[in-house]
Amino acid sequence: MGRQAPGANNVVDGLIRFAEKRGNVELIGFINGVEGLVKNMHVTMTKESFKNYVNLGGIDYIGRGPSELKTQEQREKAAERC
Repeated sequence: MGRQAPGANNVVDGLIRFAEKRGNVELIGFINGVEGLVKNMHVTMTKESFKNYVNLGGIDYIGRGPSELKTQEQREKAAERC
């Protein structure tokens, strides 16, 4: 949900590689975690846009934010997005 996590960028890299091989997958990242999910702020994650973050720790590519949906309104907006 946007908190620092060692190896998170490597997981994203693996997902991007999978999406490329599969060919019909669009990988979406929500900017600043929960904030982006609630406000519908997102990017399509691609090899090109991610190239400067490969093998770095954390999740600086899409940013960090709150780690949980605290209100009913946030949960409803998150459900809409998903």
